[in-house]
Amino acid sequence: MQGVASVLSMDPAFRPDMIAMIAMSTALMLTGAPFDGPVAGVRVGINEKGDYQAFMTAEELNASKLDLVVAAREGGVMMVEAGANEATEEEVVAALKFAEEAIKPALAAQTELVKRSGWKPPNMNWCSQTKNPKSRRCLG
Repeated sequence: MQGVASVLSMDPAFRPDMIAMIAMSTALMLTGAPFDGPVAGVRVGINEKGDYQAFMTAEELNASKLDLVVAAREGGVMMVEAGANEATEEEVVAALKFAEEAIKPALAAQTELVKRSGWKPPNMNWCSQTKNPKSRRCLG
């Protein structure tokens, strides 16, 4: 399964990629598709004071010695990408911990939205298509 988020308008100072990830996760949670979500992402940098900051502007990220992208779900981190300019291992580890905490509100918001919507997933079985019946796998 693939989801595509098309950005039609944006503030050039802000990168929409992590918001798009959260939006796509929320949409998939409301489809009934076999999706083990919610998932959320955050981009973390280190500001001029040395503090970790989520959702920095493009200008702030360019000045930061760390540009860390983290995707996670309630079980923990699923994906990490990083660009760094002489950031220490300790700073990267601390940024990962910061990112895990920063993601939690987005995960909770998705779960709450689905709950408030009253939406219930349809009773469906999703099965892989294969010629060999022994290798067939079903979800649902």
